[in-house]
Amino acid sequence: FFLMIRRPPRSTQSRSSAASDVYKRQTQSTWGKRIVLAGGGHMNCLVMEEFRRRGVERFHDIILISETVESFYSGMLPGCVAGQYTQRDITVDLEWFAKRCNISQAIFCPIERFDADGKCVILTDGRHITYDVLSINLGSTSRDKFTVPGVLEHAICTRPIWKLLEEVQKRENKLLEQKKKPRVVLVGGGAAGVELAFALQTRWTKLFNATPSITLIASGNELLPSYTPKLRANVYSVLERRSINVETGCQAIAVKHNGLVYRQGKNKPRLMKANVVVWATGAEGHSIVRDSGLRVDELGFFYVNDFLQIPANPEIFGGGDCIQIESQPAGFPPKAGVYAVREAPIVTENILAAAEGRQPPRRFTPQTEFLSLLNSCDGSAFGQKKGFAFSGSI
Repeated sequence: FFLMIRRPPRSTQSRSSAASDVYKRQTQSTWGKRIVLAGGGHMNCLVMEEFRRRGVERFHDIILISETVESFYSGMLPGCVAGQYTQRDITVDLEWFAKRCNISQAIFCPIERFDADGKCVILTDGRHITYDVLSINLGSTSRDKFTVPGVLEHAICTRPIWKLLEEVQKRENKLLEQKKKPRVVLVGGGAAGVELAFALQTRWTKLFNATPSITLIASGNELLPSYTPKLRANVYSVLERRSINVETGCQAIAVKHNGLVYRQGKNKPRLMKANVVVWATGAEGHSIVRDSGLRVDELGFFYVNDFLQIPANPEIFGGGDCIQIESQPAGFPPKAGVYAVREAPIVTENILAAAEGRQPPRRFTPQTEFLSLLNSCDGSAFGQKKGFAFSGSI
């Protein structure tokens, strides 16, 4: 993804969010359609790049709306937490990128909801941005963080990912002020939980000059259930060597200021003491999609057809983590950036067709396999492709 996007040197000052327009092109199309890109994720970034290559701005007005001025690459985030990469290494500056792609206007403000009937995006500052064609690429949020008591108040959530680094820094500063060592509980037995266990151990061993206590809590009977037995065995071996504890078959009940209340099997609820609880439970859809009246699945992802288009609102397209394709089984394709990248050329063609009053020409067929890498944040990684597992130095 980042090999496709070049970025100039810029200030290292953090600019994770804003509530005003940063960029507005002086000359705009007065006779074409208005194309609004809601969200600055992988797919919409690559759509903008393709628009630039084709000179689409000469024919249509293009508006980008993003809550943040920077777009993060999630695959490199654990390495950034561990200190292997800087924040600049894993982000795209959307202000600069909008200018590079000749976007008519870039608006950096959270979205409140979509008015599909009125063909309008309503922002939290009260503005209404009308559209002829809309592309939604909002990503996702952490599953169950609104339903399990105490998560929002006491836990560090892994989604949306642009908040994670900031929350980790806040928590470690507080521990340093209190002269306490981290005692970490990570809720989630998937790739995010495992990688962050490795990342936080690497980061905080250096910062606190001592190995932090870290426990991984999984709801299933094993970690990484979608991975091969060989890869799981390799991961378990390294977790054991690095003294990272694993508890399986656990239900998280509540997050408290002093730890996690959970139930393991049929046992009574108990408190696992911690001064850092990380919520890495997987993805669910943003509430703004559900609140907008779009048809969603049980996890809040909105349905699209094989053209990545909402059938009831054919001027709306979607991609990345926020969608569920109607023709595919629930949960497929997985929430992985490779699918958003592959969706971008399909959505580009179909958006332009919709703007010109034509039927969308291209269907999206998600690949069944992709290369998956897990960073152990010590100079090595685990990998899997087509059932073949491997590990080694990176």
